[in-house]
Amino acid sequence: MEYESKTGMLTYDFNDEAIKESEHKLIVVVTDNVGNSTTFESVFYRQ
Repeated sequence: MEYESKTGMLTYDFNDEAIKESEHKLIVVVTDNVGNSTTFESVFYRQ
């Protein structure tokens, strides 16, 4: 994934074969410089 700090967006290029067509679980953990963390979890489907 790539993070764009100006927009605050994470992007991923699905053109490669690393992620096959099926159900997937995405987990993103963000930690700041003082140790606070937040976790985002989501299920997505690639067709």
